[in-house]
Amino acid sequence: MRPPTPLCPAGLASLQLDFNAQENPAIFDQLLAQTPASLIAQGRPILAEQQRLVAEAVSQAYTVRLGGAAHAGQDWGRCLAVTVGDELARLRSQLGNALAQESARRGLRAMGLVAYLEVGGRGSGAGEGWRRPSLAWWAVTISRHRGVGTRAWCRWQGQAKRHGAPAHVCCCHRQPGAVPSPCLQAAMNDSSRIKVSVRSIGEAEDTTPISEAYGGGGHRNASSFICGVSEFEAWRE
Repeated sequence: MRPPTPLCPAGLASLQLDFNAQENPAIFDQLLAQTPASLIAQGRPILAEQQRLVAEAVSQAYTVRLGGAAHAGQDWGRCLAVTVGDELARLRSQLGNALAQESARRGLRAMGLVAYLEVGGRGSGAGEGWRRPSLAWWAVTISRHRGVGTRAWCRWQGQAKRHGAPAHVCCCHRQPGAVPSPCLQAAMNDSSRIKVSVRSIGEAEDTTPISEAYGGGGHRNASSFICGVSEFEAWRE
């Protein structure tokens, strides 16, 4: 039987390896030295703690009217949301999906909103539609193409382009120390602005009309945008 897939990435993340091959040339050997059993063992308590944090956050969720009074004519409906700190912001995908499930259970839209202050350099800010390949993807790529960093990069860059990642996002992962675009930098660490990650479950629930109305984007089940804190607070019921 195959092990639960989230355990290996959680265990790999716990190693806190530097995945920049230019600064850490030993990364390929470090990854190849890991075994599935050891990663699963290290990932199990981490995943359990993440699940505990997510469950606790969901229990404190509040109801929002999507778009508030400013977009009342859109009739986007209502769903659950939480405002979190940096630790839970890193779990926004799991948390957003859990909120969407609970929201649907309560008879609201099957969506979940995770609001948090953007910390400079943490994310691309390009919406949730494109993601850097996971740690597990790196492990597979390296095991298949040991030492062929260029080939791995070409595949990574190709994935980004196929998924419509903006140019500054593609370059961000290629150039050490690269920074997000100026418009995104302006919103980072600004206490008057908040980033909202939107998740949904099911093919009928499209998050993009909401995010795009605020200059964000992504895809049907995952998108994000940045807006004023006071404006978002006005959505709260």
